[in-house]
Amino acid sequence: KGLLVGIYGDVGTLTCGGYPGTYGNEEIDSKTFAEWGIDMLKMDGCNLDTKFFPTVYPKLSKALLNSGHPILYSCSWPAYVDHKATPFKAIAQHCNIWRNYD
Repeated sequence: KGLLVGIYGDVGTLTCGGYPGTYGNEEIDSKTFAEWGIDMLKMDGCNLDTKFFPTVYPKLSKALLNSGHPILYSCSWPAYVDHKATPFKAIAQHCNIWRNYD
C-alpha cells in the first residue's frame, strides 16, 4: 500500500502561506485528517511563538494518535528553535520524523 496521501499544516494560527493553522483545533483537525485518509502530516511552526511548541506539537501528536487512523507525523519544530537548545528527546517522543534546520 505505502504512502498514499500527505498534507501540510501548521501548529500556529496560520500556515507560512497565510492559510488557517491548526492552533486550537488539534482534535477536530486530526479527526478530519483521519476521515480523509491522510497518511502523512507535515507540520510547520509559522505564526506561533516557539515558547508554545513544547505544548502544541505534543498536543497534536496525542490528537493524531487518538484519531483512529495511523498518520505519519512530521514536525518542523527544530527548524524554528535555537539549535543548541533543541529538545530532541521531546521531539523524538512526539514526532515520527522532523526537519532539523533551514
